[in-house]
Amino acid sequence: MIIALGSSVETFKTLHFHRGLNILVAEQETHSTETETRNGSGKSSTLHIIHFLLGGSPRDKLVGGRSSKDTPSGANSNSPA
Repeated sequence: MIIALGSSVETFKTLHFHRGLNILVAEQETHSTETETRNGSGKSSTLHIIHFLLGGSPRDKLVGGRSSKDTPSGANSNSPA
């Protein structure tokens, strides 16, 4: 079980995990509108780190919950199936 994920980089916020389901969301700033994204908060990076820690290849790209190697060559991950 992963208990925490941290870094010596000061801007990296240490994440503490608990038994059961852990949900990673970005905080909405008080001045943000409903349509503004939460880009840059590290959600995807965190998933890539956990994927690697659990044995995934650092070259794998996660696409739609799957590794890019599972996506047919030339397929657009944003197009409907």
